[in-house]
Amino acid sequence: RSGMRFLVRGADNNGYCGNFVETEQILAINNENNIDITSYVQIRGSIPLVWSQLPQLNLNPPININTDIYNHFLVFNKHMTALENSYEKITLVNLIDKKGDQLKLGETYQNVFQAMKKQNNNNYNIDFTWFDFHEECKKMKYGNISKLLKAQSVCNSLANQGFTHIVTSNSFPFNREFEVKQIQKGVFRTNCIDNLDRTNVIQGVFARQFLLKILYKFKLSEMPHGDPFEEFIPAFEKTYKIVWGDNGDILSTEYSG
Repeated sequence: RSGMRFLVRGADNNGYCGNFVETEQILAINNENNIDITSYVQIRGSIPLVWSQLPQLNLNPPININTDIYNHFLVFNKHMTALENSYEKITLVNLIDKKGDQLKLGETYQNVFQAMKKQNNNNYNIDFTWFDFHEECKKMKYGNISKLLKAQSVCNSLANQGFTHIVTSNSFPFNREFEVKQIQKGVFRTNCIDNLDRTNVIQGVFARQFLLKILYKFKLSEMPHGDPFEEFIPAFEKTYKIVWGDNGDILSTEYSG
């Protein structure tokens, strides 16, 4: 359910969200006799409720939240059921402000999640964390993202999601057969309001955490410390920033023009 920001917000009656994107970070390591291919997947998408924010001349148009709570439950449940079918465990990371209209929207999101969790007797394969990115990182204090990494649901997911790892031959002619070593279990679903700038930063941080683990697994780097911006070797650090910067630019062109 793609669409320009402001004009397409939230979810439709089938649970399809605006600006829903799956991002896959792939690293291929060419060894003497085979190629190790690793993959780490994340998703983003508009807050899965029924809401709108039609553009006006002011910078932040008012957010209109549907007053029918049943409608929110309906689309939230459809969206989450589809995610669970594809990704199993879901960790929701909400980055919007805890003030103004964003606060009201965030509270509705949190309340719907908590009600669904209670309905399932807490036996729910979905977790929720709200991290007020603008408040925590104001005045360029991006190191505060470490607080998000230490939040219980995020910390657990960083420890348990893992990544996908397959091995295939690099001999010629290429053998299409491959061996599955492990498969990623669960996914982060990150959102801000536009699912662009704040979401790009946090997805880049999550992806960095797993790439550091992958490089350590293949003895290409030392044991990672878990810092949000722990750097790779200088040449690769530059490449990593360019790749994720380009990803953010392309998504911004798609959704904000």
